[in-house]
Amino acid sequence: MQIIEIGIGFTKKQDIMKKINLLFLFGLLSILTFNFSACSDDDENAGSSGDIVGTWILTSTEGWVKENGEIIDEWNIPEEEDESLYYSFHSDGTLEFIDPTDDYEVVETGTWRYEKGKIHLCANGENLVVTLMSVSKTEMVIGVHEKEVEDGITYEYYEAERYRKISD
Repeated sequence: MQIIEIGIGFTKKQDIMKKINLLFLFGLLSILTFNFSACSDDDENAGSSGDIVGTWILTSTEGWVKENGEIIDEWNIPEEEDESLYYSFHSDGTLEFIDPTDDYEVVETGTWRYEKGKIHLCANGENLVVTLMSVSKTEMVIGVHEKEVEDGITYEYYEAERYRKISD
């Protein structure tokens, strides 16, 4: 399993919780900025861009927050599929967010690309890079891992989101 670190500038515990809530709220696209951790070119990748193309729905989210190595919050939440946004990855690099609770309207659009085990997403001026942890014809798992030291306190955040493919 390959995880990247994304520096987001934690300042206190409340900031971490706000960021967690935003990641839940926006699913794949949160307001995280990103920096890459070092990765060698021979890293084993989970799939290809062709594997990602299709429409996916979030089925579960799990993760944790640590402060100085101690877990201060953790979760494993199944999603209500009839209320979860659909994410449609198109082969031309465009991305649509579809709301099933609003007559399946496209509520946001953006772009995406796959490179060396990472999915790079951009929508509404926001950028996010997630690690493609696994992908099959029916399921995709993406992850985010962040670590920051602020005032001598190490904050760490990990989240994995599991998606089910609903169409090609």
